[in-house]
Amino acid sequence: KQAAQIYHGLREEISFEKGKLSGPSLPLADSYEYSNWRADFGLSEDWQKVNRKDKTDGLSQKAVDAYRRENPGSKLQTAVTEKKPKGKRAKRRANFCRRMKGMKSKLTSAKTARDLIVKAQTDAANAISLQEVLTAKAAAVSAATDVDKFLASVTTAQAAALEKINSFITFYQKVLAEYPQKLLESQQKALEAQLKAIIDAIQKYLDYALLQKPVSDKDPQLQQRVSDNLITLGDNITTTSKYLQSLIDTNAPQELIDWVTSIKDSMSADKAKADDFYSRALAEIKLLEKGKTDLAATLVAAKSATTIEQANALKLQAETQKAAVEAAASNAYQLLTAADAYSQKGIKTFNDALAELPNKLKSTKKVQDDIVGGIGVGVGGVGGGGITK
Repeated sequence: KQAAQIYHGLREEISFEKGKLSGPSLPLADSYEYSNWRADFGLSEDWQKVNRKDKTDGLSQKAVDAYRRENPGSKLQTAVTEKKPKGKRAKRRANFCRRMKGMKSKLTSAKTARDLIVKAQTDAANAISLQEVLTAKAAAVSAATDVDKFLASVTTAQAAALEKINSFITFYQKVLAEYPQKLLESQQKALEAQLKAIIDAIQKYLDYALLQKPVSDKDPQLQQRVSDNLITLGDNITTTSKYLQSLIDTNAPQELIDWVTSIKDSMSADKAKADDFYSRALAEIKLLEKGKTDLAATLVAAKSATTIEQANALKLQAETQKAAVEAAASNAYQLLTAADAYSQKGIKTFNDALAELPNKLKSTKKVQDDIVGGIGVGVGGVGGGGITK
């Protein structure tokens, strides 16, 4: 009784194959009550018991009704026993006779009956569950064709069932002894596997973060070029400022002074924008490097985690850090690109002005010569030399 109850309590939870035990839990009660196996398997009545009570050869109508209640969907019917059946019952008898023709002598011989009993006994001995034991026992009973064989088959099946139950007791005693340790080992292995998976995920985040750069592979010199351009543009602005001051000091034509002033103002505006974008890019680059350092520290902490909760919290932290690194790299690249565009624009303005300067000087000199010539005619040469100088 105890083995049967243990079996029904554990059959959904534990598998024990070739000496290896596995299962998620061990739901055992402190004490065990007798288990009605028919109730356990959802069988509310025994059609064979009904059939024995009415003392009818073959299946009685009550037994058929009981069987069909136990087996919903069954189309079992009573045998056709009248001497001259009619309609469907006549067809049933004819079909049965055709199927069973020539089988009577085979099924009713002593050898056939003995073989069936042996098979039932073998099934009982090889059964791996209480249900199979009881099924084999019932098969042995059905196989017997007389009282002696009936009693012999029942005795054999009962012995096989008892032996199987004793093996259940031995088996589940081993289960009860080994399961806690096996469960602990299984849980430890599961914990280690989950922690390793989390650490591997964080390692991948770090590997990805380490590849993030503020420049693209197509233009790896972007940051250095921007830095160099800003220095060059600053020098150009200084040169232009000095030239502008010299024009002012020598009373150069206002047209030339205004033109050089516009060149200087345009370059200064471009440099201010480039400087702003570049300083913001440098701030993003700092965030990028800090994010990589933080991710590496998170990985170290995850390797020391002892619970899944701690490891999962660190994984979420690593995901946030990875996203921050990715955003910083993207922002830095966009800001450097903008700074590069404005610095190059300022340098181009200076170079274009240098190319245009000779023409500007010629134009303003002609205007100056015309003015000086007119003044010289007007004053008749007195003081003209001074004006020309």
